[in-house]
Formats: sequence, C-alpha cells, structure tokens
Amino acid sequence: MKIDPTTGLPIEEDKDAQSQTPPTGGQPPPPPPTDDGHDAQDGPPTNTPPVNYEDLLKTDKALQTLLDKERTKAANTAREKERTRQQQLAAANLSRKEKEALMKPEELAEMYKQEAEELRNQIAQGEEIRQLTAEINGILEESKIPFELFNAGLDYYKTPADEIRERALMFAKYDFLPKGELEKHVTVAVNEKLKQKPPETRVSGTSGDSAQPDTLIGALQQHYKKE
Repeated sequence: MKIDPTTGLPIEEDKDAQSQTPPTGGQPPPPPPTDDGHDAQDGPPTNTPPVNYEDLLKTDKALQTLLDKERTKAANTAREKERTRQQQLAAANLSRKEKEALMKPEELAEMYKQEAEELRNQIAQGEEIRQLTAEINGILEESKIPFELFNAGLDYYKTPADEIRERALMFAKYDFLPKGELEKHVTVAVNEKLKQKPPETRVSGTSGDSAQPDTLIGALQQHYKKE
C-alpha cells in the first residue's frame, strides 16, 4: 500500500492498471481476438478470393504448356508400360503364377470366368459322349464289329453325334471277319457244293406234249421232237 506524503493517507491503487501491468521479466499478454474471430496480432484481415484454376489455365499459356507436356509424358509412359506388360503376357514360357501377377484385376476376372465356362462345357460334353459311346458300343457288339476298326481316326469330341450313329449303322450292314477266316468260310462252302450231285438233264412228266422240261437240255429235246 502506498502513502500520500502530503496528507499521510493511504492511496487506493487501480486494480485495472495492476492487471494490465506485465509481470517483471514477462511478456505482455496477447490482445483479445476481434469480433470476426481474427487474431489481432496476425495483422489486419485479408479478404483474398480463392484461386479459380479454370480461369488460370485459360489465361496462363506457360502453365498450359507445362501441363500438356506432363500429360503427354504420362500417357507415353503408360503406353510403354502396357506394351511391355502385353509382351510379357505373350511369352510362351510364362508360368500361370507369373501371368496372373502381370494381369489386371478385370483381366483376371475375365480369365476365371472363361475357365469356369469351359469347365462346365467340358463336363456337359463328357456326359453326352459317355451316353453316345454306350449307344455305339451296343450296336458294335450286336453286329460283331471290331471296336478298333470302327474307332480308327474317329474323334468323339469333334465329330457330330448324328454322323457317328450313321457310321455305326453303315458298318452294321457288313460282316467283318478276322484275317484268314474268310478263306476258311469259302473253302467250306466250296467243299459242300462239290459234295452235291449234279442236276439231271431228263425231261420230267410221262410223255407227249404235256411234258415239262427240267433243264435247258430237256427243253431243247422237247422242241425238236415237235418238229
């Protein structure tokens, strides 16, 4: 408390002045913020409008040229990378794992889709071929057609089913014998024929014109008798 030397009475101190007096060795307190929220110590507020890059591109030719060069460079780089990737994918010695690592997600999805479709078709085709094979084998067994002979050069996967059936029915019209069996059958048939008696050349019937010839010789004999 301070004392007035003239009157000897205590002097009342200003509390507001004390609150604004900076402490010894300290820094003055920062000024309070303004009504618009701007900090006074940052200087006066600036109302700079945002940059319109579309307008800037239209007016700044140097910037346009720079961006065009960068776009061209990026496009060339992308094309070169794609060309290299396609060449690697086309390599014959590329493993499936290496191929999948080079493929894009959409390419992988398309490849898996095609493989699944091919597998379904193979399963369906395999079932159809099994049924067709059972049908053809029945015809071959009934007609005693050698399987090796019928199936020689025949591809069940590439030949239409109707053509295979027609082939089997055509084979069924003929007799197929193993090598040497035909000669045996011919020899037996000839021997049986030789054992038979030769046909008689006489004229059948009793006598007269009513007799009917049994052979050509009998017919000639009867013809000359009439004369």
